[in-house]
Amino acid sequence: MDTTVPSKGIITHRHALHSNRRCRNRIRAGKAKSDIPIINLAPNWLFLPFVLLPRRQKYGHHTNSKMKLKIRTGFGYDVHQLQEGLDFWLGGIKIPHTHGALGHSDADVLIHVICDALLGAANMRDIGFHFSDKDPKYKGIDSKILLKEVVQLLAKEGYEIGNIDSTVCLQEPKVNPHIPTMKTCLAEVMGIPEEDISIKATTTEQLGFVGKKEGVAAYATVLIVKE
Repeated sequence: MDTTVPSKGIITHRHALHSNRRCRNRIRAGKAKSDIPIINLAPNWLFLPFVLLPRRQKYGHHTNSKMKLKIRTGFGYDVHQLQEGLDFWLGGIKIPHTHGALGHSDADVLIHVICDALLGAANMRDIGFHFSDKDPKYKGIDSKILLKEVVQLLAKEGYEIGNIDSTVCLQEPKVNPHIPTMKTCLAEVMGIPEEDISIKATTTEQLGFVGKKEGVAAYATVLIVKE
């Protein structure tokens, strides 16, 4: 029986099994050398990966262009000072509170970090670049309008939103009761399912400007996909 290894280094199941069986027979007959590689003593099933696994394409890339996806991640961070007597907008909804966030727009810190994360993922700068706080037309603007424009900017470049994960840092009021309504609102603005939006809330245990109720902070990470 032919026991030579095929060309180009391909080990077939037949050659692997025969080589393994031949090695064991030599050991039983006392003819094997002491330095026989340990792989030759392995059971036959260890050679199955050589048969079952497909050959990897060059550099590990798929040759089918339909399988190629561009996946990018983005991160956003923002803070706003809290001031008595202002409306408090967060996640696209108005939350009853004695203090509100101070800013050029409606100062919705959650929407702002989502905008920054989306723009950053697409390498399209940040929210201040597209909607300058020096431009009077953005004075007091609803941040949901800005978010919708950001989503449209990404769509023009062929990107779709995969998912969003965000955290709001606020000492008071409590944010958790309002999260379902926020998710519904943001999902409608961005045109994505609510299940693709995660909103979490935490305090800073009375530490820093958040703990002293002087401000609100938020973080967001996003994933965007382009075929």
